[in-house]
Amino acid sequence: MSELNAMTLNELKDQADILGVKYANNIGEDALRKKLAEELGEFTEDRDPAPATAPADDDDKVTIMIAPDGQDKQPVFVSVNGAPIRIVRGKKVRVHKKYIQALENAIRVIRDPKTGINEEVMAYPFQTFLD
Repeated sequence: MSELNAMTLNELKDQADILGVKYANNIGEDALRKKLAEELGEFTEDRDPAPATAPADDDDKVTIMIAPDGQDKQPVFVSVNGAPIRIVRGKKVRVHKKYIQALENAIRVIRDPKTGINEEVMAYPFQTFLD
């Protein structure tokens, strides 16, 4: 919930759109924060939200889809300079370009059991789409 507390109303709306959470246009920050926490299965507690920076322009967004993972069904947590989001796997979503580099830099090492050779692969393989 602490990541949600740091988000502005526009960032919360972006996150709700990514997760497919429906909300009224005139929803307040606290109500949307609670809806997102419930969607993510997080414990909610009453506390003041932390201040956050202004969100980037809509022109700065790209449509992506993170490949589904047969073992991990949770949304992918990505944070850039203290601005966190969760991206649903297997669904086209619009995210700010700054998160693309973070996803590209997220790697994991897989060891081939036969040869013992390590290979670096993307931790969260994704596709980008033209809008």
